[in-house]
Amino acid sequence: MACSACPPGTYLNSTGAASVAACLPCEPGTFSAQGGAAQCSPCPPGACARAMLCHVLLGIRFLSRSLACTGTFVSQRNASVCTPCPLNTAFSGTGAADVSACLPCCDRTVPPPALCSPGFTTPAPGASACQKCAKGTYGVVPPLAGDVCARCAPGTYLNTSGVTVLSGDPSPCVTCPPGFYAPEPGAAVCAPCPPGSYGVPAGVLPDKCLLVPAGFYMDATNATSAAQARPCPQGTYSDAPGAAACSPCAAGSYSAGTGALACVRCPAGTSLGSLGASDAAACTPCAPGSFAGEGSGACTLCGGGEYMPDAGAAACLQCPPGTAHFLQESVSADDCEPCVPGTFAVNPGAKVCEPCAAGTYSNATGAVTCSPCPQARRMCALCARYEHVSADAHARRARPVLVRAPSLLPHARLASPAHTQMRRVPPHAPPVPPARTARATRR
Repeated sequence: MACSACPPGTYLNSTGAASVAACLPCEPGTFSAQGGAAQCSPCPPGACARAMLCHVLLGIRFLSRSLACTGTFVSQRNASVCTPCPLNTAFSGTGAADVSACLPCCDRTVPPPALCSPGFTTPAPGASACQKCAKGTYGVVPPLAGDVCARCAPGTYLNTSGVTVLSGDPSPCVTCPPGFYAPEPGAAVCAPCPPGSYGVPAGVLPDKCLLVPAGFYMDATNATSAAQARPCPQGTYSDAPGAAACSPCAAGSYSAGTGALACVRCPAGTSLGSLGASDAAACTPCAPGSFAGEGSGACTLCGGGEYMPDAGAAACLQCPPGTAHFLQESVSADDCEPCVPGTFAVNPGAKVCEPCAAGTYSNATGAVTCSPCPQARRMCALCARYEHVSADAHARRARPVLVRAPSLLPHARLASPAHTQMRRVPPHAPPVPPARTARATRR
């Protein structure tokens, strides 16, 4: 004869039972769905089943379609099934023995035994309470791994906290309206497109704003179309996309048309000192005695060694070699004076003529170079400044030597007999100290 199974809702964990009275009823919080159980099973953790869904919007609880947060409990003995938690409540533990274990989904602020209810999260590991998913995030059922709230995608926003949806349902996040954007995930609000940019119609590139092209500007915020961009007016330009305002043309340049990407430079020989010029006629020719390169804000005066007799010059003319002057704003070549004897100017554009070096001379005006003195009249390198000894003096050391002290000339030349004082020098005597000139006295 076969043994009989204990009925559902009971269990028997011993052997040799002689009657059904030996089968014990399951305790509250446990159940046995089928007969012949050796022990009762605890009621399973709560899980959300399709029916209704709990939301929190602006602090007001309401129910919408989708599911109810449900769990199970058993409040009587000898139960073969567990009783579901009421709608909009859940229990995430096991072995619940009373309906009081079922907690409201939207108000769960007690320490979580396992995971927070959908739409809630723990602010940090080990936190003592759950908190609503922040704005820009929402809960998903079944929940994501851990107490994690999903974030709104770039280009969308959610300005309500504690929102929950079913997995697979559309996101509760809203697409940014035209003229606004959300470049990062988890946005609570969309930002307006800044000046110099615009937003396209809703749903098209809502995560970024487009820049107005070069030559245009946009000074308004949250613009929604490229048609709102305006071309740069005359006298201004924009050389890069995304301009909130156009820049005025710099000194030395102008812009005669609208929508300019760059300004036109004034031609060489003219200048323009003001900003934002809109006509080429504003470029003024330089006066005689001055010049200007292309795009100049002011004309430059001709310096020493230069001159310019005409207006509108791109460069000054230079004095020819052998002449010089140190004047500013010269308008005539007559200002270039020839170098006096004893001086020279080898290069054009000289400001001053250079004195001939020791051992050289120039006996004509307008010299380009100096000539070396004849061999018999070159200076002795051992002689002091401004004193000259004939080359054959050393061959006649036994005889008195005539030393000539030159007159006070600005350059070193052998003095003529009319400007020479004759003095006798003993043989082998040291050189005569140099005569002090007016220039040396002033030093």
